[in-house]
Amino acid sequence: AIKNVASGGLYDVPFMSAEDPNAKEANAWTGQFSALGAMGSRTSLKPSKSVANAELKGLVSDLRGELWELMKTTSSWDFDVFKLNELTREKPLSVFLGFAFQHHGMLEELHLDSEALDRFAAAVESGYPKQNPYHNAIHAADVTHGALWFCTS
Repeated sequence: AIKNVASGGLYDVPFMSAEDPNAKEANAWTGQFSALGAMGSRTSLKPSKSVANAELKGLVSDLRGELWELMKTTSSWDFDVFKLNELTREKPLSVFLGFAFQHHGMLEELHLDSEALDRFAAAVESGYPKQNPYHNAIHAADVTHGALWFCTS
């Protein structure tokens, strides 16, 4: 992960065109993971102090693909947390929390630091044993999604 951060390629996130109706939200979401500005303009790039944050940046590199399509369904009870686990290389909680806090404006409303949230989510996620068939990071993301669904429905 550190080698990827040092290479600088980690920040090369393809942004959507301004014509795409989902562009504003997608660019805002990836903006917290990359040092790129809205609609593809670059700002100064600084390596993350958080390895967890750096790993997340690499997970959101294709917003036109399956991950973005999946994240657009988070307001549905039928959200596929198993697909989220697959698309995020077994980081479902970290990516879901980052998306949910950005999408619902909780970072600003609660005056939270996105890197601190990333570190917290990564620490919680890493505490779940992968071999546990039930109490694992997938379950944590599913419970988090359910709680968000009840709070927003």
